[in-house]
Amino acid sequence: MRLFVSCQLSLSRRYNMAEIFLSIAVITYNQEKYIAQTLDSIIGQKHNYSFEIVVGDDCSTDGTKTVIADYAKRYPDKVKAIYNEHNIGVVANYYNVLSHCYGKYIMECAGDDWWLPGKVDEQITFMENHDDVGLCYGTALCYNDKNEYLNRSVGAKCSTFEELMTLNLIPAVTVCFKRELVKKYINEVNPVSLGWKMEDYPMWLWFSKNSKITYLSKSLACYRCADESVSNSKNIEKQFAFFKSTYDVQAYYAVKYGYVLKTFESDEMAKSLMFRTLLKSYDSEKAKEMRSELIKSHSFKDYIKSIIISNRLLAKIGSCFI
Repeated sequence: MRLFVSCQLSLSRRYNMAEIFLSIAVITYNQEKYIAQTLDSIIGQKHNYSFEIVVGDDCSTDGTKTVIADYAKRYPDKVKAIYNEHNIGVVANYYNVLSHCYGKYIMECAGDDWWLPGKVDEQITFMENHDDVGLCYGTALCYNDKNEYLNRSVGAKCSTFEELMTLNLIPAVTVCFKRELVKKYINEVNPVSLGWKMEDYPMWLWFSKNSKITYLSKSLACYRCADESVSNSKNIEKQFAFFKSTYDVQAYYAVKYGYVLKTFESDEMAKSLMFRTLLKSYDSEKAKEMRSELIKSHSFKDYIKSIIISNRLLAKIGSCFI
C-alpha cells in the first residue's frame, strides 16, 4: 500500500533507522500559537531512549511552518519536518506521518496538545515489561485555548473490543503502541482508502482484537478542548458526519469480526446523537423537527431507547468532544 503523499521532507542528516527506539508523531494545521508548547513538552521529557519527532504540517496558512522549521534547525537530530504541498486532511496526514516513523514504539501528540513530565519513561518502561501489550494509554487533563484547566479529564478503562464498540475512551495524546502492529493494521485494513473521518478509533478497535490494550490510571498529557475540530464542531452537519463515520467504523468491524451491533443502524443512531447535540446547543426548533422525525420513523420504545443510549454516550464523552 502506498502511504506517501506529495510533501517535502526536511532532514538535516541521514537517519539511521536502527538507532531510533521511539517515534513521536505530531500532526498539525494552523496551530502557530500552540505548536511550540507541544514540541517543548516532548523534547523536555527525561529519559535515555533514542527518539525522533516526526511533524507533519498539513499546508498551514499561518506561521506554523515557520515555528516547526525553527525547531528542526535547533534540534536537527530529533525533529523531522514534513510540509505537505496541499492540504490532505487529518487522516491522510496522520498516516503519512506514521509512514516516516521508524521507532520500535510510537507515541503521538496533536499540534495543540502537550505531554506531562514523565510520560515517555512511564509508558516505555511498562511496554518493555509487558510484551503481550500492543498499546497502553492513560488520562488527559482538559484545557481551553487560553491554557486554563477545565477541572476535568478524558480517558478511562476501555480496553476490550466490546467496550470500544460501545464507546471510545482512549485519548490519542496518551497512547504508546508498537510500530510493528501499526504496519500490520495498515496492510490489512488500508484505513486511508475507507473514507473514515477519524484516524485513531478504527486502529484502537483493530488493536483490541490483535493484541492487548492496557489502561494506565495516570494523567499523562493535556488535551486542548478546541472550539472547532473534527470531533468537536459548532457546525451541526459536521457533527452529524463525524457521528455517522463513527458508526460506519463500527459496522465495518462488526462484519469483519462477526460482531452483532447492539445499537441502531448508523444513520438512525447518528440522528439521535444529532438531536441531543441540537438540544445541548439550545437550537430548540431544529431539535423539535428532528424529534418528530425520529418518533415517526421508530416506535416510541425505540425512540426512548435511542435517547438513553445517546445520553450515556454524551455523559461519558464529556463536553470536550461534543
